[in-house]
Amino acid sequence: MSMDDQARALRELVQTQMATLPAPKPPPGREAGSRAGAGGGWARPQPLVQPGGGPSGKACRARLMAVIGGRPGGGRTVLSVALASLWAASGREVVLVDADPRGRDAMALSGIGPLMAPEPGQLMNAVPGYAICTGMLGRDVLADLAAGRDVLVLDTGRTPPEESVPMVTADRHVVVLTPKPMDIVDSFALVQALASQRRQLDLRVVVNRTNAVEEGRKVFTRFDGLCRRYLAQSCRYAGRVREDSYVTMASEAHRGFMTAYPRCPAARDVRAVSRGLISHGESGRGFWHQMMTWWRGVATGADKPITSR
Repeated sequence: MSMDDQARALRELVQTQMATLPAPKPPPGREAGSRAGAGGGWARPQPLVQPGGGPSGKACRARLMAVIGGRPGGGRTVLSVALASLWAASGREVVLVDADPRGRDAMALSGIGPLMAPEPGQLMNAVPGYAICTGMLGRDVLADLAAGRDVLVLDTGRTPPEESVPMVTADRHVVVLTPKPMDIVDSFALVQALASQRRQLDLRVVVNRTNAVEEGRKVFTRFDGLCRRYLAQSCRYAGRVREDSYVTMASEAHRGFMTAYPRCPAARDVRAVSRGLISHGESGRGFWHQMMTWWRGVATGADKPITSR
């Protein structure tokens, strides 16, 4: 099948998928029909704390990176652990939040025993500067985690966006794709659900398990084209991570490949990808400010859900 035939088949598959998707649900804290004001915005939820600090009163400066992907097996958790450990090694204070309730892969790959069962929100130190916690955490807990740290990496698991405020309000969404057409379609459906909750998204695409540089670029171009055409959202290409047997070997040994095989091809690719996700001196107001700004936009209608495009 030629490239044009593949692209046409993919567009038809996306159109079919969109026709069968259910209508987006209101995000957490909103009730259906709870409109306010003549502008048609959603009713304003009650903030838990004032902007500028978490419930502990500490300043919240961390950036929240939500790592998302449409299908299991695409490498979302492996990449989350790799990025968290890499940023920690560079001197940043990092917390990895594993929101997948079905597994403890992130703990195992971070060097923490897979049989341990910590309480949701309980921090477990992997290496200096890098801690991990599990569970679907609320805004209070996440705001406290953000205090005094540089990056929060959220491994979103299979949680739908309408059930996760942190996923919706993340500073940046890292979309992990593979060259498989169904993975592209499922990831597009996930981004569509996010876009129904928030108008502007900072989407960075990582193409995983590729065999050539050109393959990563082609997959990105297809996905970016779908987002531009159907969602009016643009993406940025963060890079690709090649298929690497060392990643499989490290995973089978319950180790992260960045620490087990730091010179393997995939590790070199992740280092390049990380530069497309957060620059060396990048700073920002972070997750808590982003979340409060989003709530204000909800109240004014500036960031209300879009149910049709």
